[in-house]
Amino acid sequence: MVRSLLKSWPSLEFQLQLEQQLFGANSNLLRDWFEVQLSWINDAQFARQFSDNISLPNIVPSDYNHRHVRTRFGSLLAGVRFFGRDVTRPFVEITAHSFTDMERLGTVVDDEWRAFAPPFMRLAVSKGTLPTVSSFLDVTIHAARFCEMSDPATSVKLVPVANLNDALEMVQKRYKVLRDKRHELALNTSPASMEDLKDCADASKLFWIKNDDTAAVGLFATQPGQIDWIEGDVVYEEVTQAKFSGQGFAVSAQGRYAKARLETEPDRFLIGTIDRHNHTSRKSAVRAGRPEVMRKVFVPLG
Repeated sequence: MVRSLLKSWPSLEFQLQLEQQLFGANSNLLRDWFEVQLSWINDAQFARQFSDNISLPNIVPSDYNHRHVRTRFGSLLAGVRFFGRDVTRPFVEITAHSFTDMERLGTVVDDEWRAFAPPFMRLAVSKGTLPTVSSFLDVTIHAARFCEMSDPATSVKLVPVANLNDALEMVQKRYKVLRDKRHELALNTSPASMEDLKDCADASKLFWIKNDDTAAVGLFATQPGQIDWIEGDVVYEEVTQAKFSGQGFAVSAQGRYAKARLETEPDRFLIGTIDRHNHTSRKSAVRAGRPEVMRKVFVPLG
């Protein structure tokens, strides 16, 4: 399967290497994820996730399915997406391709999905890289085993949240500050909903961040899940109150969470995506021992 993936889809080579680095040579996570991506070519239920909620002119439900496009310059597997579920911000998600020329890839994508008028295509690439001079970062993907993460400050504790309304209020207040002061980041991110917080609480993974015995300085929430094929505990929400920002509480929250899991699951990963504008969270993740392992980038079309 590895050889066939590399032969048909050389763009996945770096992900195969990353999979072996993170999960070992016997891992099937990438293979299983890719098979799901292929299944979405003919999956009517997948298309209905879009068509049941979006009404666009001259678009039929099957247009939302993945497409396997073959040309003499290369092949690609991709599908349309909408940034932040905003129908005015379409892009094409490239799952895999065999093109050696990004410009030709872009021309094919632009033509194939012309009905959606996407201004960008998005690709997964190696950490710290950009495939063209005009491409730009969307998100970085960070991952580390619990046993690899930094030790937390001794004063910082994680305390289970009892009142979901209080948790939601803290998140909403922090995002209001974000909208007022960091418009670009607010445009690209959205606060956890009550449903999200409840799911985290039901999994016993919703915590106040506290410093000694003080009132909560922030909130930390995770859920078991995947980012593409990378499996682990996904950071769903991580906020600190504005007055405590920049004091290292997010770093220690990640470290404290990892330390609590060491005895039972030392090799499990803490994973998450960080928006290109969120420099503070990126620094916190790296300081906590959770480096960038992969990234998604936008490449302009047309």
